[in-house]
Amino acid sequence: MVRVLCLGEALRDRFVVGDREVTAPGGAVANVAVALAKLGIPVEFLGCVGDDEIGQELRQSLQDAGVGTAGLQVCPAPTREIRIRVDGAGERSFVGFSGPPGTIYADGLLMAEQIPEALFEAAEFLVLGSCLLPSPIAHKATQHALHLAAKHYLKVVTDINWRSVFWPDPTLAVATVLPLLHQTDFLKVSYEEALHFLGTASPAAIANRLPDLEGVLVTDGERGGRYFLGDRQGEYRAFAVETVDTTGAGDAFLAGFLTRLTETPLSALSQPQTAQSLLSYGAATGALATRALGATTALPTAAEVTAFLETAALA
Repeated sequence: MVRVLCLGEALRDRFVVGDREVTAPGGAVANVAVALAKLGIPVEFLGCVGDDEIGQELRQSLQDAGVGTAGLQVCPAPTREIRIRVDGAGERSFVGFSGPPGTIYADGLLMAEQIPEALFEAAEFLVLGSCLLPSPIAHKATQHALHLAAKHYLKVVTDINWRSVFWPDPTLAVATVLPLLHQTDFLKVSYEEALHFLGTASPAAIANRLPDLEGVLVTDGERGGRYFLGDRQGEYRAFAVETVDTTGAGDAFLAGFLTRLTETPLSALSQPQTAQSLLSYGAATGALATRALGATTALPTAAEVTAFLETAALA
């Protein structure tokens, strides 16, 4: 039985590291889906890829990871490939897309009417981001998914994942993304995104501005982050590991947090020890994901996360 639906972009990452290039499956929401599957959570991916070699590779990589693809659409447009530069410290920056300017990519052609409602009937959570919103067609599909989530009582988990390269006019992003946040139950946002979209990095202030939120996570890389869960604000720490590539660390963090959230009564989130348990699990998952090049290459299993946390506790 599917517990989590992940709606968003699946694409290929092309990493530029010094004078060499390496490709790997990517896409923020697709990364979350793969991370959840590795942690043992039944998950389906909803998105669109092209009828091309990259699209076929992405479908296969999702299936190999244990992610359901009943909601993965295929269209004639090319599958998106994004170029990512990784520096010596493992920090990444998005350079642009491999296709010519103005190319319409498959992920932006996700069709609302082809989203299987049956998948929503048994699921508990819908995870999505903002990268589909620049496309009118995919934006409509996102709104339809939100309608189905409300109809079938799914909790909506949003990770903004602001990527300016996806937006023909980045100045429209704030006005486009904010309505999505008003339909969100749990919001994960980076420190910089919080300032850009909401004008504050205080989780409590964000929750006050968006009163329907049940939880806010503001991540800040190696500095850890802050949270607002169950009417309580607090901080959590990051874990130090030998970092190769930070691409997908936030996606892995969200998957780890969501894994524990599926096991936790919402009424328990007001207990500080419960909140810390969820966030430590997420932080450990995110840290372990940075050990190799590629967003999904080093994603840990549940056993690996548990062992890592036990070692960290002893240390």
